[in-house]
Amino acid sequence: MVLMAAVLLCLAISDAHEEHESLSSKGTHVEQNVVLLERRAYEALGPELARVEKRTLRRTVLATGQLAVPPNARAYASSWLPGRVEKICVDLGQDVRAGQIIAWVRSADWEKLLADYSISRNEAAAARLEWQRVDALHREGLASRQEWLEAKARLQEKEIALLVNRLQVSALAEGFHSEQTTADHGTAVPGSLLPVRSPIAGRITRLLASIGQEVEPRRPIAEIVEVTHLWFLARVPQFYSPLIRIGQSAEVRLRAFPDASPLPARVFTRSRQIDPKSLTETVWLKLVNPPSANWQVGMQGTVQIEIARRENVLAVPRAAVVQEGMETYVFVARHPENCCPAGEDSSECKPAEPGQGSDNAHHCDVSRTGACKSTIPQSHAAFERVLFTPGLSTPDWVEVKTESGAEGASVPSSIAEGDQVVIVGRHQLAALVPPVGEGEFRISPQAWQRYQIDVAPASFQPVRETVTLEATVLALPSVRRELHAPLAGMLERWYVHAPGFLRTGQKVAEIASWELQQWQLAWLQAELSAQTHENLVAAYRQLLAQGVPLPEQVLRQAELSWQSARTLATSWKARLTHLAGLTESQLHALRQQHQLVRNLTLVIPAMESEGRKPDVQEKELRASAGQVWAVPAELSPGQFLAPEQPLLEVLPLSSAQIRARVPEPLWNDIRLARMGRFRPAWVGWPVWSARLFHLEEVPTLENQRFLWAQLENSSEELPWNLTGTFTLEMNGSQAAVLAVPSAALWWEGNQAAVFVYHRDRGTFEYRPVAVGRTNDRWAEIRSGLQLGEEVAVSAIADLRRHYGRLRTGTGIYCGHCED
Repeated sequence: MVLMAAVLLCLAISDAHEEHESLSSKGTHVEQNVVLLERRAYEALGPELARVEKRTLRRTVLATGQLAVPPNARAYASSWLPGRVEKICVDLGQDVRAGQIIAWVRSADWEKLLADYSISRNEAAAARLEWQRVDALHREGLASRQEWLEAKARLQEKEIALLVNRLQVSALAEGFHSEQTTADHGTAVPGSLLPVRSPIAGRITRLLASIGQEVEPRRPIAEIVEVTHLWFLARVPQFYSPLIRIGQSAEVRLRAFPDASPLPARVFTRSRQIDPKSLTETVWLKLVNPPSANWQVGMQGTVQIEIARRENVLAVPRAAVVQEGMETYVFVARHPENCCPAGEDSSECKPAEPGQGSDNAHHCDVSRTGACKSTIPQSHAAFERVLFTPGLSTPDWVEVKTESGAEGASVPSSIAEGDQVVIVGRHQLAALVPPVGEGEFRISPQAWQRYQIDVAPASFQPVRETVTLEATVLALPSVRRELHAPLAGMLERWYVHAPGFLRTGQKVAEIASWELQQWQLAWLQAELSAQTHENLVAAYRQLLAQGVPLPEQVLRQAELSWQSARTLATSWKARLTHLAGLTESQLHALRQQHQLVRNLTLVIPAMESEGRKPDVQEKELRASAGQVWAVPAELSPGQFLAPEQPLLEVLPLSSAQIRARVPEPLWNDIRLARMGRFRPAWVGWPVWSARLFHLEEVPTLENQRFLWAQLENSSEELPWNLTGTFTLEMNGSQAAVLAVPSAALWWEGNQAAVFVYHRDRGTFEYRPVAVGRTNDRWAEIRSGLQLGEEVAVSAIADLRRHYGRLRTGTGIYCGHCED
C-alpha cells in the first residue's frame, strides 16, 4: 500500500510538472503573487471559477446508531405463574389494545391455588357446623366452656386460612381481570385458564412462545411496541465525547433510505459513561418529526451532531483551497490590465466595478500605492495568490477568518464577497508562483494564527523518571450505588426513560410482585392467628381465675402457639417494612380492610453529600441539592425482574478517580502520595494532575494490581470508564539539566530534532539534537541547542510537513528536485 501511494504521488508530481512546463511555453508572466496568462496559456489551463459567498457553516461529529422506542413504549406480555400455552389470540403485526388478551395459559400452580381455596372453604364450613353444634350443647349445659372455646378457636383458624386463600386467588385473578377465574361472588372455578393480557396499546412485534410451550414469568409470550415516538441512540466515540452538549441539533440518515432527506433530531441526554468494549458513549436524540410508517425499530443509521455553527461568514469553496505546507491560499481572478508589476503592492486589488470587463473580471486599484509604471501587454487573465486563515471547514466550504496573526499583528483579508476563485487549475497556477516565504523557513501570520504555534526557550529543568500506565476513570465501589428491587416481580411502570438527574425520593418504578403478596398474606395469617391464640389464652386464664379446672398442659400449649404466631408475625412485619418498604398505614389497611399492596414502589434513596457539584456547560446537567445522576437499565413494562438485577445505577457527582494497572516489575517501586498526570483519550488531549492515594495490596486472580489516584483541579466532568494514560513520577529530587518540552521533539527514526525559532528574522530552523533523559513533560538536551534558544512546542508535525515542502522544491509540486 505504501509503495502504491508513492507511485501515485510521483505520477501526480510528474503530471503537474509537465503541465507547468506546458503553460510556461504558451505565455505566462509571474509578478510576485500574481500570475498573468496570455490567451494560449489561458486556453491550455482551462480554469473553472467559483464565487466567494457569505454562508452558514456547521461542524459536525459523525456517529452510528439505531432507531429505538422509549422504554415505556415497549412492553412484554408474560404469565404470572409457570404453565403451558393453550392458545395464542393474536398474530404478528396485529394492533392490540391495553388489556387485550394475548394468550391463555394452563398452570398447575394455579390449579393448586384453586384446589387449596376449595379445601379451605370446605374446612371452614365444617368448622362452622362443628362450632354451632358445640355452641348448642354448651347452651344446654352438655358441653364445657373449654370445649366451646376450642371449637371457636378452630373455626377462627379455618376462617383465617379461607381468607388467606381467597385473597391469594382473587389477587391473582384481579391482576389479570379474568372472568373465567371467579364466579358466584368470587368463588373460584376449577379448570380455568390464566389469561395473559397486553400491558399497553401497540403492535405485536414478536411472539416469543408457541402453543404447547412451557412458559414462566421470566419468559414473556409476546412483545408489544407503540411506535408513536422514536429516539435515535447514537454511539459517539469517546475521543469526541467532550464536544457533545445537550440541546445540539443533528441530522439522522437511515441506511434503509439512502436517498431520503435527513431526519432532524436534537440531543436530549447522554449516558456520561463509556462502554468499555466499544469505547463509545451513548447519546439519546429525539426525532423532531413524527415517525413514518416505513421506519422500523432497530434500523441502523448515522447521525451528524452539530457541535459548531457560524452564521453569515465569508467562505470560499473547498475545491479552490491550495495547501502548501502550513500555508493556505486561493487564486483570485483579477483584471489583467492594471495589475502591478514586481515591486508594487498587489494587496490593493479590488473587484471590478459593475459594468467593467467581464462578469468574472477584477482590476487592481493602483491609486493607493502610486501608479504602476508598466503593465504586461497581451495578458488575457490574471490570478492573484491570496493567503488567508481558514476557520470552520465543511466538506464543501472553508471559512475565511479575519483574526490577528503572529504576536497580535492584524491580518486583513484580501478576499471579498463576490470574488471569483479558481477551482480547476489551481495546482497548475501554484506551480508557477514562488513559494511562500521566499524559499526560507518562514511562517506567514495567517498560518501562525491557524496552527496556534507556541515557542518556548530552552531552560534548566529537572527531568524526573516516570512510568506511563493505562488508566480508566472510575469511582470507588464505596461511592457507587445500584438500585435493586427487594423482591422479584414484573415491571408495572417505569418512570426513568433515559439518563438524567433525579431527586431524592423521586419515584423510579412500580413492580407488581407476586412474592410481595405472599409476604403480606403470610403476615396477615400470622397476625390473625396470634390474635386468636392470644384471645384463647386470655379466656383460659379467666376460667382458671373463676376456679374452673383446666389442665396445665392445655394452657401451656395455647401460650406456646400464641408466642410462635406472634414471633412469626413480627418477623414478617419486619420484612414488609424494612425490605419491601410498606408503611404502618398500609399494614393497618391490610389488617382491618384486607387490602393487599400489589406493587412495590421504588424511589431514589437519600445519599450523603458527595463533594462539589458538577461544573458543566449544559443547564440540563446542573445538579441542585438532593439530586443524583442516574443511568437506568434497558427495561420495559411487563419484564420480569429478579432481586439481583439492577434497575439503575447512581453515579457520584464528585471529582472522579482513575485506576491504572501496575505491571509486576513495578510493584515495589510505587509510593503513595506521588503526583502524576492523566491524559484522557479526548480531542485536544488535555492533561490533569492526579495524586496517588491507594495501591491494592492483593493482586487479582489474573495476577494484576491496580493503583488509584485522585484527580485534582479538573474543570470537566469526566465520563466513567473513559480511558487514557497515567504518567507517574517515580523518584523525587533530580538535578536540573538543559531541557525543552517533550512536545518540541520530532523523531526521524532514532534521531531527534527541534524547530528553532529565530525571532529577529522571523524564521524557523530544523536542527538535529542529542537527547538524554525524557519524560512526558521534559526532554534533556545534551548537544545541539543553547540555553535561551526558542523552539516550537506545538504544531510540530505541521512544521515538519512544511519543512519537507521546502526541501523538495519551490512549489507545491516538484518532480525534478531531490530530498
